[in-house]
Amino acid sequence: MVTYARFLLYPGEVLRVDGGRPVNIACEQGELWLTAGRERIDHVLRPGERVRCPKGLILIEGSGVLSISPPTASSFGWWRGWLPFRNLALIGQSNSGVLS
Repeated sequence: MVTYARFLLYPGEVLRVDGGRPVNIACEQGELWLTAGRERIDHVLRPGERVRCPKGLILIEGSGVLSISPPTASSFGWWRGWLPFRNLALIGQSNSGVLS
């Protein structure tokens, strides 16, 4: 059974997640900047920090290890065997230097 997905981002990479349901995103290592939902709420995450993101588009930039998991233990019913997003893409490298 899949309980979470883990990703490694290198400096300047941007990860796009089209979330079909709300998810938790946690920073395990490094520093991440993300924008989530229709409201385009910005978050900066450092190791040990997590944020609950609404369903919809999520953009993640930075350098580090992140994990995506269901928002609650009771959500595992819809998670079983499937990742909670429809589309996932590394959309390119950013030269913004936001976290530099």
